[in-house]
Amino acid sequence: MGVNLKRIHVYPVNSARGISPASWHAGRSGFDYDRFWAIVDAAGRLITQRTLPRLALLHIDLSADGWLRLGAPGMSTLRIEPFGIEALATERRETRMAAAGRAPGAATVLAGSVGLALGAGRREDDPPRSSNGGRKWTAWASAMSRLARVMIGRDALEALDAGPEAASWISEFLGHRARLVRMSEGATRCPERRCGAPADRIRFADAFPYLLLAEESLADLNARLVEPLPMSRFRPNLVLSGCAPYAEDTWSRVRIGAVEFRVARPCSCHLEATIDPQTGQRGAEPLRTLRTYRTREGGVMFGQNLIPCGEGVLRVGDPVEVLA
Repeated sequence: MGVNLKRIHVYPVNSARGISPASWHAGRSGFDYDRFWAIVDAAGRLITQRTLPRLALLHIDLSADGWLRLGAPGMSTLRIEPFGIEALATERRETRMAAAGRAPGAATVLAGSVGLALGAGRREDDPPRSSNGGRKWTAWASAMSRLARVMIGRDALEALDAGPEAASWISEFLGHRARLVRMSEGATRCPERRCGAPADRIRFADAFPYLLLAEESLADLNARLVEPLPMSRFRPNLVLSGCAPYAEDTWSRVRIGAVEFRVARPCSCHLEATIDPQTGQRGAEPLRTLRTYRTREGGVMFGQNLIPCGEGVLRVGDPVEVLA
């Protein structure tokens, strides 16, 4: 039958749970809305599961028209208006221009630099109450939304703050002062320079727009563990099936459906993989076992980071062709 795309995972809010659609548009910066929102602390530093494992309990729903809904144990629903549609359209124009060799817009953010953008919208002053009597929060972007300077490692960029209602909700859930931000129109980052090209882009992801992992590789790891782990521990975007364990280590270019990808480098497995997404509790596995046989380039490697050469709609079941 050959290698095929078994599952698609999109993570609209960085470090929160994802969604698993049957098909989704794959853009140059990642799947549409993937890592489009992020949670930052009072100083604008990105908050991830590495520092606050409780983020693993944050689940989301993204409607076809761009409405984002966040939920968590003991919390009411936070609804975010689909004000990111314009940003996606601008992002696509910018990345196509960059790929064609034309100068990107002024809002494009390169590593270590800062770009600015403005947003517009409205905000409800009195969010409605849900049918069960609990408050239904609604956060709106507005012309008064302040620009938030976000730090992602050594990169700095200006993002749009989702507003005080979203900040209050996120802070209450985490027990930690925090704010919800989203990508500004046209503002993107470049992947890791030694692996990326000038036209390549990422959003709030660590270093690359896509992570690929084969089911067979996870099955091999699980055969070495006392308790098997789900694929969700590793947060891949693209799950493949039909190849040998770790076959993805040997690839340099692949085509999934109609979209071609460059294999940038192996993915460094971080502390997030040790966090149980059902409980938010941290353990020793799988890093303890992976260190015994998957230590490469000074780190524990599992899966492959990809950079797209184009864009298009991917569908579960799409064939995967190894080009090199």
